[in-house]
Amino acid sequence: MTENKDLQVAETRIEKLIARDSIKKRFNEVLGKKAPQFISSVISAYKTNKALGACEPMSVISAALVAASLDLPINPSLAQAYIIPYSGVAQFQLGWKGYVQLALRSGQYETINPVIIYEGQIVKYDRFTGDMEFKDQKSSEKVVGYLLYFKLLNGFKKFFYLTKDEIEAHAKRYSQIYKSGSGLWKTDFNTMALKTVTKNGLAKFGVLSIEMQNAIRKDEGIIDLETGEVQEYPDGQVIEVTQPQTTSSRLSKTIDIEPELTPEEKSKLEELKKQAEIVSKGGVSPYQHAVEEARLSSKPIENEAKSPQSDESALEEGSPKKTAFKRKGYQHKPTPPIESEINSDMDMCKTRQELDAYFKTLGLDAQSKMHPYYASCWKTFKG
Repeated sequence: MTENKDLQVAETRIEKLIARDSIKKRFNEVLGKKAPQFISSVISAYKTNKALGACEPMSVISAALVAASLDLPINPSLAQAYIIPYSGVAQFQLGWKGYVQLALRSGQYETINPVIIYEGQIVKYDRFTGDMEFKDQKSSEKVVGYLLYFKLLNGFKKFFYLTKDEIEAHAKRYSQIYKSGSGLWKTDFNTMALKTVTKNGLAKFGVLSIEMQNAIRKDEGIIDLETGEVQEYPDGQVIEVTQPQTTSSRLSKTIDIEPELTPEEKSKLEELKKQAEIVSKGGVSPYQHAVEEARLSSKPIENEAKSPQSDESALEEGSPKKTAFKRKGYQHKPTPPIESEINSDMDMCKTRQELDAYFKTLGLDAQSKMHPYYASCWKTFKG
């Protein structure tokens, strides 16, 4: 008695929710004139399915809105879309016929056909090319696998075949409902197996429209009513589209994963952070000091710096290197010369050898050609 009363309260609640102008508006926006009929089917499903009636009504509406946005009926007998109860909430699920319907709508498929394969029907199967040959006659009623075959309008065709053992292994790995021994996996295994081979085959090899990508992403998910996005996947695999798409997708998301560092890399990172902190406070980091020392000495950082005075006396008056020493004034500076000064000095160079000599005074590897001014001048000079 109490159970029936609770169910009646839930039925009244979902009817009140759907009767809200904001909810009806969203159904009307995606379905137009078909909205009232679709809403009636949602209420009917909620009333007739005891497990669904125990779910949070708002989650039922959210799942129904996904089906409505794809223009797929939620009638279980049509096997296009379902609203499935799962631990007190409802999730949207796409049926194998729903995938076929969305593929045909894209206008890219000449033929698409998921089919059950019985013992004795496979004549030839080449795993390397994917080609298969079949015969209609079967040797027994034993199901050995499930096949998705499709052919595109451009002539591309694909056989995607999974054995029954592969389907069961997939279900054991990804489906909590299968593990519990309930739901469609128990009552209609073939329907769920056909969906598995269709969904995976299309995701890996098919041409996917934006509508299809949206369906794959939201399939078997609990949907947030406000955003229309998936909150979680309580039961089911998140399929990743692996092939290039013919249309751009705004639905994919990127997850940045920070790589694990080795102890040596962590030590270097900490040292860089310390140097950055010194510079941020107006100081000169050990690295900057070493670079400046190398620029003045014209030697690698690890070697002892030479006397700038001795270098200057060895230079001819007016040479680029002499000019660089005069500009520096033999003083350590926290920053290198500004770009306009470098450009002016390079204007004094006449050959590539002089250009290399000048860059050596700055502590830069001339052969790397990383500096933009150096690269442009190198192309200008002949030798």
